[in-house]
Amino acid sequence: MIDSNFKLNYNLFSASPGLTKGTIKTSTMLLARLSMLSTRLHAPIIHQNVKIINQFLYVKKPVQISNYTTGLEPKNPDVFGDLAGNKFEQIELDDDEQELEKFETNEHCVPKRLKPRPSQYAKMIEQHRNKGDMSSAMKVLDLVKENRDKPTYHMYNLLLKGWADQGDIRMCLKLLSIMKKKQLKKSGATYTSVLNACSNSNNREKALETLANIRLELIQNVAKLEEAHYNVMIKAYGKHNCLEEAFLLVDEMVDKKMKISEITFNSMMYAAISDGANGLRYVLRVWHLMQRWRIKPSISTYNLLLRAIRDTKLGDLKVNDLLLEHNERSRILWSDCLTPDLLANPPVVSSLVDGLIKKNYIMESAPAVGDTALSVIENGSNTNIELEAIHEKNKLILFGGFSGFIERMNKDNVTPDAKTLTLMLNCAPESLAIENNLIEIARFNKINLDIDFFNMLIKKRSFRRDYKNAKEVLNDIQRIGVHPDVITWGVLALGCQSHEDALALLEGMDATGHTLNTVIAGALIGNACSTNQYKYILDIMRIMKEEKVAPSKHLYKIIDKFINRVENSLVEKKKKISREKLQRFKENIELFKKDYEKWKKNFDNYTEKTH
Repeated sequence: MIDSNFKLNYNLFSASPGLTKGTIKTSTMLLARLSMLSTRLHAPIIHQNVKIINQFLYVKKPVQISNYTTGLEPKNPDVFGDLAGNKFEQIELDDDEQELEKFETNEHCVPKRLKPRPSQYAKMIEQHRNKGDMSSAMKVLDLVKENRDKPTYHMYNLLLKGWADQGDIRMCLKLLSIMKKKQLKKSGATYTSVLNACSNSNNREKALETLANIRLELIQNVAKLEEAHYNVMIKAYGKHNCLEEAFLLVDEMVDKKMKISEITFNSMMYAAISDGANGLRYVLRVWHLMQRWRIKPSISTYNLLLRAIRDTKLGDLKVNDLLLEHNERSRILWSDCLTPDLLANPPVVSSLVDGLIKKNYIMESAPAVGDTALSVIENGSNTNIELEAIHEKNKLILFGGFSGFIERMNKDNVTPDAKTLTLMLNCAPESLAIENNLIEIARFNKINLDIDFFNMLIKKRSFRRDYKNAKEVLNDIQRIGVHPDVITWGVLALGCQSHEDALALLEGMDATGHTLNTVIAGALIGNACSTNQYKYILDIMRIMKEEKVAPSKHLYKIIDKFINRVENSLVEKKKKISREKLQRFKENIELFKKDYEKWKKNFDNYTEKTH
């Protein structure tokens, strides 16, 4: 009796609608415990308990019915709803909502196997960045969005570095703002790129403002300023001629006991080069500070040193001056036997400077300011020598000379690169032996010289009117396998003193796919005017007309000056040459003037049509 009642109640529980498994389990346990008491209790008691449980489980809660109607019921019962008659206010979507609506309208799902991985997106950005095509690199972000992927902070760092190399502060700040909005991780490289953009930018005010803001932001965010940040800031402040701020940053690094590496000293040299009047003096201080701290220079250090030697001055630096305060080993000494070398420890200037200068180790076009220095040396008044006067005569003579500089690089186990040799060519005195030595050094060290080196070599030889050896450079270019560019033909044009040389030059340009331009034509006509070669001038004018190479104002001045000089020379020749010869000269110059006016008018009409 009891068992049948138990089963009946259990079946009622199970079959009851709306009961969850938990409820059934709970009630089953209660009934089971009651059944265990069945041997001790009477059946009516069990039935009473079951009844109580049933009442407890089946308490019905009142259902709350929401009133979804917002208006009156429609008057016509046959019409289903009256929303069509209601008027709603139309609100224009904002940019984000329009973008979302466009995305949902054109919704499509690219299979995962067909989508690039994050590393592949980054590789695409890097490839465009290496080509300098930052607009295509930015389009990769659009591709990421179309594929419903999320850009990573690494992708943004690659883009930041690309824009930083171009000095575009605006784009760097824009990308940084997007990273903040998306709450992406900002690593040390992120801020380094933004600071580097300030270093490469030509907008001084914007760069200095951004430097101050980024530096303040890092301090406010309690972010640790790393060595890389300081190095880039030193370089940036130096670029914009804020040397005091740059050196204060170095003091701050020392106070924080940060590592001062070769990169930091290179940044200081870069900063010092911004001062044209005293930059070389500051660079020498940095060099001797490196020696004091026993930091080994790198190829970048030597390249910056050569840049300072080429582009900046020593200021009022004299013998017996201290390069470093409170350091006697940095005092510039005078010696009668040692080779002059301001890079040595201690720095030395000697009377050998006089002999080296007199051995034609100087440029013939050097200004006369150096004569004062020479007279001081000869009189023996060593302490009043202004070293800049000597440096202006010969760029390398105070730094161990050409051979001494190369030996110092070898001692430091630094191998020169193409940039080093090009800078040394700029600084070296006018010497064919030194120029050939540089080419031999490149061959021995297997350095791939670029076309810039050979262009500079041709220019130097042409300026000293060594036209034969200037043309010989073409053989070196062909042997090494470098392709000449338009600048190569431009500097070669300086040596075309005859009509035949000019025609040979134009043939070479045509063979390498280059065409005549205004600069080269001006150089050729200038050579022809200096040697009074009418046929040479008229032939170049004809080629310019055929190839539609518009003359510049400078070219017009060259020809006008030539005509005035020839007409003035006819007056002087009246008494020296026969009347017939004089008449022939006059006729030639008149014919030339008519041809010149026609040629000039032709280009004036051409300019009007094109504009």
